[in-house]
Formats: sequence, C-alpha cells, structure tokens
Amino acid sequence: MKKFITLFFCLITVSLMFGQVCEPDETYADTTGVFPPPFDIDSCPDCGITDTACIGNDYVFIFTIAVGETIEIVPGFPQALDSVVVLDITGLPVGINYACNPSSCVFPQQFLGCAILSGIPTAANAPGDYSLEISTEVYTGGSPLPIPITFPNALIAPGEYILRLEADGHPNCLVGTNDILESQVELKNVPNPTNGWTQIQISSQISGDFELNVVDLMGKSIYTEKIKVNEGNNYFDFDGTDLPDGIYIYSIGNNLGVVSKKMIINKR
Repeated sequence: MKKFITLFFCLITVSLMFGQVCEPDETYADTTGVFPPPFDIDSCPDCGITDTACIGNDYVFIFTIAVGETIEIVPGFPQALDSVVVLDITGLPVGINYACNPSSCVFPQQFLGCAILSGIPTAANAPGDYSLEISTEVYTGGSPLPIPITFPNALIAPGEYILRLEADGHPNCLVGTNDILESQVELKNVPNPTNGWTQIQISSQISGDFELNVVDLMGKSIYTEKIKVNEGNNYFDFDGTDLPDGIYIYSIGNNLGVVSKKMIINKR
C-alpha cells in the first residue's frame, strides 16, 4: 500500500508541475468529504450544484475533495483513510466533462484537491435536470482492496446533485453575478429555507435604482418590483406563501449587471 501511495504522490507532483485545472476551497482543509455536499431540502438546502448551465454557453463548476485521516462509512465506526480515487462523474450533459487536481484523480490521505466540471453544453442535450453521481473508490486501513462509494450517498452524504440545463436565451441563463456588482452588493434572504415569508437583505456599497425579480426554475416570472437601494443595509419583505414548495431564483439588477441567489420554499 505504501508503494501505491508513493506512486500517487509522484503523479500529483507531475500534475502540479504542468498546471492545475482547478483550485480547491481552503475552507475545507482538515475535513473529509466532497464539497459542496449534495442538496438536501432538510439538512443542506444551500448545498448542491448552484450554477445553471446553458446550451451553447461556457460552464464551470468546482467540487472540493478533502481527504482526512479517517472516514465513517458506517456511522460510529471510523476507519483509517488511505486515499480516495475519483473514477467517474456520470450524468453530465453532452459537452461538459470533468478533470481533477491532481490530474490522476487520486487523493491521498490529508490532501485537499478538486474536480472541475467544464465545457459548453451542445444542442444535442434537452433542457432539464441532470442527476449527477461521483463514483469513487476508497482505500482504508492499508488494504489493497477498495470500497466503492458514490456521492450522493445515503449514509455519508444524502441528497442529490442536480445540474439544471437551460436553452440559450432562457431567463435563467441571464441570471448570474456580475463582477462589477459582486464586490459592491451582497444579497441574501432570511430565513432560507422559508415557509413563504422571508426578508431579502441587500448590503450595498452603492446607491441606485434596481429591479428585483423572482423566477422559478423554469424561468417563469413570479415577482417584479422597482426598488431603491441605498448605501448600507436594505431590507425588502417577500411573500411567497402562495407559491408551491421548491427552489426559486431572486435577483437585483441595473445597468451594471445582475446579482442573484437561490431561495428555497418549504412549508413542511
């Protein structure tokens, strides 16, 4: 097993010499898992794949893969963790592929790496939800025999990875974060998830007129309002009690661009 790990360290060194395809999120150092975790409306409503892909448009999304010292495949029974190997990411739309840092897709113990989804979805795809699975092999306790694990995983990381694909020109494809506004405007709603009533909070370094929009995942307009945003903290109440449970995208925008976030309505 030591030869196995040594070989993989060599592969990692080579891959770093020739550049990296993605950068992991250092927030997850000293942890174990795939981040963001899968979306689960009860336990992790802000998790999952947060960016919409659009046919004919560039797409990038990064998973951080953190390998610690132990893993609990069975809750309450930690095992010494040697390495994790990403074998495949299935369910991707045509035109989107994955790559790893390290390029071998082998992540040894106490290593922080990443996997990137990137490409341009082609017209061969139908718009809709694409359910993804990350297939891995986990080596524990010095054993040469791997344990196959897929993410999402009912025991380790329950939920789902859903990549939403829209047609070019769809309203959701126009909803994103503009670099100019990103450093000047912060957007969130509290509470989230909400039973319908929520407060949209805008922290802004600039003042001006904006348009507040709420759409569903099919791009249907739910709510539109012209608002005045002042420098500092701004608060706008939103009543979604008549809306069905689900995920909605709310955004504010002006001539500088658009900033958007996801809102989850869950009345259970």
